[in-house]
Amino acid sequence: MPLILPTNYTGSVEYFSWIVSSQEIIIESCEYFEKQTLRNRCYIAAANGILPLIVPVKYSREGKKIIRDVRISYDHNWQELHWKSIESAYRSSPYFEFYEDSLVGMYSDKFSFLFDFNETFRTILSGLLGIDNKVKFTTVWERDYPVASDMRNNFNRYDPVKAALPYPQVFESRHGFIPNLSVLDLLFNVGKEAGVYLKSPGKEFRN
Repeated sequence: MPLILPTNYTGSVEYFSWIVSSQEIIIESCEYFEKQTLRNRCYIAAANGILPLIVPVKYSREGKKIIRDVRISYDHNWQELHWKSIESAYRSSPYFEFYEDSLVGMYSDKFSFLFDFNETFRTILSGLLGIDNKVKFTTVWERDYPVASDMRNNFNRYDPVKAALPYPQVFESRHGFIPNLSVLDLLFNVGKEAGVYLKSPGKEFRN
């Protein structure tokens, strides 16, 4: 059965674990953009604990916008801030330098639309994680998808998943294991084993 997901900024470990579990993915491109969700934010483990990274978007007086029409704001240099935060958090991780060149361009290229930015990021991360399943996009908004596993509302807020299997993290000795962060955290800390981790039996993510 196809899996329908919202677009997310980088995507959490849970998000990618669901992607790995399905052969066919449908990304919702026609929903209304919701503020303060993972559609334009992610969470990493920094020296002082969990750090949110938020992509600023342009708001209009016209009211809600369809997610694919939401424009990114460059009123301040959030790209530099995000990359410096990621670099500071993961420079000492085992695999940061291995993946750095594949990801740094996402913080120098200026995308007009949030959806395009997110989906380009997802494509790059999927390649690094060894994920090659089929991805489609919705063309109209539907309230219900009886022929798909609908998880469009499962990735609105950061949700620490206590049942997640631990893996080594840079600041684990200071904060303990922090589950379900951006998949960047998993990638930088365990490298090519990230794809294996996402398929590991025993992970009990919420359904």
